Amino acid sequence: MTTTEEAGQDAWSLRHAAETEPIQVLPWVTVQALALTEWLCWDSLNRGDTAAFTRQAAVCAELHEFGVCAGLIVIVQREDKVMAEGQESQDSGARVSEAQIAVHWREEQTCPPPPGFVEQANAADPAIFDRFSEEHFPDCFAEYADLLTWGEPWHTTLDIQ
Repeated sequence: MTTTEEAGQDAWSLRHAAETEPIQVLPWVTVQALALTEWLCWDSLNRGDTAAFTRQAAVCAELHEFGVCAGLIVIVQREDKVMAEGQESQDSGARVSEAQIAVHWREEQTCPPPPGFVEQANAADPAIFDRFSEEHFPDCFAEYADLLTWGEPWHTTLDIQ
């Protein structure tokens, strides 16, 4: 089996895991996918295939950005090394436990949407954050329901049974 076939099988396995495993597995899948794309980049460079490297590096960068923005990976800096949570380091002392990362969860990195997406947004009024804030819960669900198109009129906005 060639390395390309092996990488294809690995990619298929990761996609399958992302689609069928519990959501808690997604951070692991993301880290594994990043490791696979990094390996593919190095393989392309070793073969002198710069076009493949360019494509794979772009995929790797997009996957990394998605993982960070979705909160699936947390970038941890340790001295001169930067690694994703769960990524194995060459020295065993560089591993960071989930508990060590959990204390920083409130310090979330955000990625603003592109301007074109913001312009076409249905909820363009900044006051929407106040109208749907926690102080207006659960009454704000009625207003939210009115913003949607219904096949038949709604009768219950929140069932807390």
